[in-house]
Amino acid sequence: ATIGDGATIGNEAKIGNWAKIGNWAKIIKCVCIIGSRHSVNYFGNNKIAIGCQVYTIEEWLTEIDNVKTAASREGYTPSERAEYRKYVELIRDLYAENPGWEVVKEEKSTVS
Repeated sequence: ATIGDGATIGNEAKIGNWAKIGNWAKIIKCVCIIGSRHSVNYFGNNKIAIGCQVYTIEEWLTEIDNVKTAASREGYTPSERAEYRKYVELIRDLYAENPGWEVVKEEKSTVS
């Protein structure tokens, strides 16, 4: 069987005892943090979503205190900016220690 892009598995779906993930499948590591104001999500490709704003790790780190950024537009306080900077730094550090977290799109992912 093949699971295509955008596929979902229902709430009560079950995977049998002898199910396998095929040789070309990639398991995506992700990080989700519930912050004081918005969630912080990392799904690979060096990009972090804070709320609905998506930037690269470096963009978040260099711009989080800048008045032009999403943090400023959303009215984050200085302590909230510091909080979210720590989340971004945590993800950056995890990513640096685990470079295999980068998402590599494969042409073929199978479940057999």
